[in-house]
Amino acid sequence: MGFQRMILVSSLLIAVVSCLTSGPFYRSARQKPKFSSTYTTHHPIQKRLDPRRLEKRDVDPEGLYPEHNISVPIDYFHNDTIYEPHSNGTFPLRYWFDASYYKDGGPVIVLQSGETDGTGRLPFLQKGLLHQLAQATNGIGVVLEHRYYGTSFPTPDLSTKNLRFLTTDQALADMAYFAKNVVFEGLEDKNLTAPETAYFGYGGSYAGAFVAFLRVVYPDVYYGTISSSGVTEAIWDFWEYYEPVREYGPADCISTHTKLINVADNILRNNTKYTSQLKSAFGLEGITYDDDFAQVLSYPIGGWQGRNWDPKVNDPSFYEYCSNITSTSLINNSTCNSTTTVHTLLAAAGYSNATSTLTLPMLNFINYIQKTFVAPVLEGDRDQTLDQAYSTHNTTFYSLDDLSQDWRSWPYQYCSQWGFLQTGSGVPLDELPLVSRLLTLEYNSLICRYAFNITTPPNTDAINKYGGFNISYPRLAIIDGEEDPWRGASPHSVQAPNGGYRTSTLERPYLLIEGAVHHWDENGLFPNETTATLPPKPVREVQAQEVDLSKRMKIPLLRQETTGGKADEPQQQRVKYPFPTPPPPPLSKPWYEIHGTLASSADKRQRPLVVLHGGPGIPHNYLLPLIDLADLYAAPVIFYDQLGCKNSTHLPERKYHVDFWTPDLFLAELDNLLGHLGIQDDYDLLGQSWGGMLGALHAIRQPTGLRNLIIANSPADMGSWVAAADRLRLDLPDDVRETLKRVVPMPAELEACFAALKKDDTVYHTMNGPSEFNVTGTLKSFDIRQNIHKIKVPTLLINGRYDEAQDEVVEPFFQGIDKVKWYKFPESSHLPQLEERAEFMKVVARFLGDVSVWVARIGCIIRLSCNFTRDTTLPETFHHIYDLPSVTLPSGGITILIPCLHLGYSRCFSFCSSSSYPSLLFLSPFHPFFLGQQHFKHHRTTKTSRSARAPPKTTAKPLSPSPPQTQPSTSPSAPPSLPAASKNSSPKLRPISPSARNP
Repeated sequence: MGFQRMILVSSLLIAVVSCLTSGPFYRSARQKPKFSSTYTTHHPIQKRLDPRRLEKRDVDPEGLYPEHNISVPIDYFHNDTIYEPHSNGTFPLRYWFDASYYKDGGPVIVLQSGETDGTGRLPFLQKGLLHQLAQATNGIGVVLEHRYYGTSFPTPDLSTKNLRFLTTDQALADMAYFAKNVVFEGLEDKNLTAPETAYFGYGGSYAGAFVAFLRVVYPDVYYGTISSSGVTEAIWDFWEYYEPVREYGPADCISTHTKLINVADNILRNNTKYTSQLKSAFGLEGITYDDDFAQVLSYPIGGWQGRNWDPKVNDPSFYEYCSNITSTSLINNSTCNSTTTVHTLLAAAGYSNATSTLTLPMLNFINYIQKTFVAPVLEGDRDQTLDQAYSTHNTTFYSLDDLSQDWRSWPYQYCSQWGFLQTGSGVPLDELPLVSRLLTLEYNSLICRYAFNITTPPNTDAINKYGGFNISYPRLAIIDGEEDPWRGASPHSVQAPNGGYRTSTLERPYLLIEGAVHHWDENGLFPNETTATLPPKPVREVQAQEVDLSKRMKIPLLRQETTGGKADEPQQQRVKYPFPTPPPPPLSKPWYEIHGTLASSADKRQRPLVVLHGGPGIPHNYLLPLIDLADLYAAPVIFYDQLGCKNSTHLPERKYHVDFWTPDLFLAELDNLLGHLGIQDDYDLLGQSWGGMLGALHAIRQPTGLRNLIIANSPADMGSWVAAADRLRLDLPDDVRETLKRVVPMPAELEACFAALKKDDTVYHTMNGPSEFNVTGTLKSFDIRQNIHKIKVPTLLINGRYDEAQDEVVEPFFQGIDKVKWYKFPESSHLPQLEERAEFMKVVARFLGDVSVWVARIGCIIRLSCNFTRDTTLPETFHHIYDLPSVTLPSGGITILIPCLHLGYSRCFSFCSSSSYPSLLFLSPFHPFFLGQQHFKHHRTTKTSRSARAPPKTTAKPLSPSPPQTQPSTSPSAPPSLPAASKNSSPKLRPISPSARNP
């Protein structure tokens, strides 16, 4: 009877896949596993039967960690009628602990075992995240059993009446009570209770949601928690459970499987005269009910959740099943006798035209079901029928409620509060389901009616009151797996607000593990088991962040502050935990590169442009097209790699040291560079993305030598940046990669940047975070909107139509800066210098020319009377070149400068000298007129391109202790020869106008 009971319950729990089951088989997002071409005998149901199945490790955890019990109240809520009659009794709550790494001041890290016997979690005291956290923080690792599981039963039986104390509220109170009252054996002389000692909680799946709620309900007891694969949104009809399998599973397997299930459904629902023949073909004629039969056919796809990167706990059944139904040969020759039957069934299901493609998969499907689910029952020594093993329609069995029927605990929870019935009937009708449509809410809830007499949907409000999809709290980390079937019930669900996208911060970490399934961060290996690929890199990175989070609270209570309140009222306590202070930084050598030649101190007409790259941590390479500007103006362009980036000093040991990697560090670095080059009294800045943020911070300090500022594709605050990025991501068309990768093919400069970032992502991950959509680093709170008005130099703002720096992101700069222009590139995203290179150079060159270039350039000057009419007086050649700037002379006449740099030095001289206009005179760069006039404005520019000649001389070197020698200025007698202007090619810039502040 015992085995019969276990088989029956397992068939029910597969319908409501327990959140416990931890999976197997690491599959990189870039490499799919190879399927075996031969059949492997496997029984996934039997694996699920004994949750305490434990492989022996170096030491048996049950022998290494003795069990302990703490006496806790049965009923914490005597004012709540759902617990009537109330109880004043207590019961023993079981726990285990490891204090091997404990030192005074260390925290207590409690792993909530969830809906299983706690002994199944003991390996995590030896290895895995719990072990890592305890070791890193000199803390105590604890496994705490959940009430009504293992041996922690508050009542003498599991009748529906006595299960009334099995609610999430009561269990949460258990965990809080434990933290406030536990005394650890061998450490009786120490007060290790909360809040004097920092408590930290971890849980996966149901337990993941549990510890998320714990942080919200008992924030004064648990200083922080990590919710891994936490199912925080209770859902009655959870048909979405199988959708990640559809999205991430092997396409050929999913396509074949859904068709095979549909064949069975079409017969069971629409052509029932073939039902008996269908059951017989699979060897399941002993199953009476059609929905039970359909359930067995749906079992193989459930192996998806059992995938895990750890080979010792990996369940390979999903890919074994796929290898069977996608095999190009017959797995078992004996099934060849069923070919005619299969043809008949395919025709009866409406697939007569697909017999050539579905016959072989159907035969191999039949063989897999027979060997995996039929033979173990009929050929075993348990003397049971298929109905006894797999039928849900068994009221006699469900009436058993003694303590040996420990299967009842989790079904009671999902029947009364959680839901999560995984149906096929809920799948939209325009899609083929991955499990049979006979698996309805009515069928999957039979256990609720038969076992507990619960005939109504669960009270999911009792769970979702904690926050559901929206749950968030300081020091609550939310970790999910990208391919987890339970993701649809987590905050990362596409059904959640903003499609599950949320900003990750140091205070509220929000991470999605690439390629992962169900709480993959919980597992670990012994040092001798670790390889270059195990654990996988995404798992290692997330575990490292979780360890870093725990380190921030490793020192216990140092100081308590009380907030206001009356003397007779309890005062709220705020516990402060210091962050570790990094050691002094080593000597660093930033690398820089100059295109062009720096002017001497006596000649300031060739003002250098200093370029600040983005990231943080993305090297300068992608900005190299700005060398064009050196050609346009014969003015030097200076690139440099910031600290921690490509050619400069790297400090990987300081990854996640948030007190070190700050904007102030890079502001100081910029100041050092300017001083080292001797240009601190006269320079322009162009910052792109993070570089623009850095440039704005620099300008806010109002350095005396900064003349002009260009802020390209940058935010004034990180909140609007992330919101814009999330919106763009949600608006992406189906061809996402093509949309994200707007520069095709990717330029070598950009490829070099990504290669450098992949090699060392210390700066990017610490200051930004995992991605542009997931900002968790030191820049998460970046916001300079209140200080933008302090920027006093002329400023050019740049963004792109498809840019993360959308208009609302740039708008604060436009509103706050007095002397400002704004240009939006219509065909660009975040890199207009690559996407619209020629136009970008024109816009930047034009802006720089507005305010300074004519002081050191060539042109003609014309003196006219006050009644001058430009359209009839000047040559037509000038009309489409410039809106001519003018200066009113004291005599009342008008002096107009006609720049002709586009003609080249000699051609300009020739043009001016031979003009039929006697007042049109050539001016050299050193003419008093240029030296006296500093601010000619214009609003259009010519189309120019980079000269085909060789670029200016380039120097590249690290900073040295001694400043460079000043160099004489380049002679202006041979400027670059540029092509003449083309008509109607000028971009439109936003002029400085108080009445035109909207972008």
